[in-house]
Amino acid sequence: MPTEIEQIEITAPVPSLRAADGAKLKLLVTLRGSPLDYVDLPPRAAGFSEDEASYEIARRLSPAALTTVAEDLFKSPLRRSTLTDADQARAFLYGEFAKSTTTTDPIPPHPNPSRGRGGPGACATSTQQHSEFELFPGQSRPLVSVVVCTVNRPDNLKRCLDALDQLDYPNREIIVVDNNPAGSKCREITDGRPVVYAREARRGLSYARNTGIRRARGEIIALTDDDCAPARDWLDWIVRPFAEPRVMCVTGLVIPAQLENEAQELFEEYGGLGRGFAPKVYGAAFLKRRRLRAVPTWHIGATANAAFRAEGLRRIGLFDVTLGVGTPTGCSEDTYAFYRLLQLGYECVYEPRAYVHHYHRSDRKGLRKQLFGYSKGHYAYHIKLLLLHRDLRALFHMLVFMPLVHVSRIGRSLLRRSRFPIRLILWEMLGNALGPLSLLQSTLRAKRLGVGPDGEEREFSSTGNL
Repeated sequence: MPTEIEQIEITAPVPSLRAADGAKLKLLVTLRGSPLDYVDLPPRAAGFSEDEASYEIARRLSPAALTTVAEDLFKSPLRRSTLTDADQARAFLYGEFAKSTTTTDPIPPHPNPSRGRGGPGACATSTQQHSEFELFPGQSRPLVSVVVCTVNRPDNLKRCLDALDQLDYPNREIIVVDNNPAGSKCREITDGRPVVYAREARRGLSYARNTGIRRARGEIIALTDDDCAPARDWLDWIVRPFAEPRVMCVTGLVIPAQLENEAQELFEEYGGLGRGFAPKVYGAAFLKRRRLRAVPTWHIGATANAAFRAEGLRRIGLFDVTLGVGTPTGCSEDTYAFYRLLQLGYECVYEPRAYVHHYHRSDRKGLRKQLFGYSKGHYAYHIKLLLLHRDLRALFHMLVFMPLVHVSRIGRSLLRRSRFPIRLILWEMLGNALGPLSLLQSTLRAKRLGVGPDGEEREFSSTGNL
């Protein structure tokens, strides 16, 4: 069943909502442009009126999202109410909040059509009372180099560059790295645009990104993929945490651009690329807190939406060319970079207000190939942790934890508690089993390809690669 995605700004009047026949609605609720929460609405032939939509949004928002609304929009008199922050926010969004600040009336169970517009539109006045938030008070914005790598996807690249053209951040350069320059039409897409076009004939996302990083002039390197479309204020938010000197990496929220078919919905059920709506900081405690289970660096984010301090990337020797899309291992070059930065004592930050839209693969074959690659790379990454960093938790993860996870997921599918197909889980298990072989193949391939013409590729440093 297809799902239509709509973005609803909570400080503006909520519109009536109606999806195509039989389609579900997934609402990305934002607060002054910043992602707040998802709200899923069931199929409904008649759609939802403005009042009904307001009611459903307020009823279905998570307590954390409602508390954020309360903290952001409510003034001190409301703080004296006997209601909790979440209850205040829900009542406020209903448009039913009484003028008395001591009311304990229950939240109405159904929307009241007689109350007029109400709903989130009532928040607009409160928003106007807040001064505009300054992202860089008294500071000049650092030069950011945005690196986009592409392989034979000119339409995707055009859509991505169109979005990058709309960025509000002024001090930026855009570098496009063509990872198949001999037979690509991507150069035509860059013609006439203010971008730097670079070639990297050695196939592999890590090779391509490293080439883009070497061409970059910025002190901050921002990464996104050609199947992404960043929001206009993406760079503003992803750069801000770098004000803290210990921060070497910032990742952001990845939002599905469309959920029009089963493959795209299954990818979201698999976990997608988003990491929630709460900011997080990952440091030494995160690296050391588990004694048996591996450090879940994949929770930090993905390089579909990430930025690094250029100095930090140089200190880890850039991205590991034996990992990543386009190599036999298939992925995990980003999670390995996160691990190495944390190991050096630096911090990584997840900032959900820096978000991009991602266009998922739309066919089952593409999804199967993607998850198979993820699974190979996941085990290849843990083998590196075991062999190069003597992290024994990786062994427990591969031999005990992951098999239990697969058995549990198969059980949930058999009991129909999950719609994720067993055949895709079996492909993941096969990918895990082939992870060691894929790492060996990738290492031999990297040795055969050798260093680049500038002699700066560090595939085989003692801290970076097998």
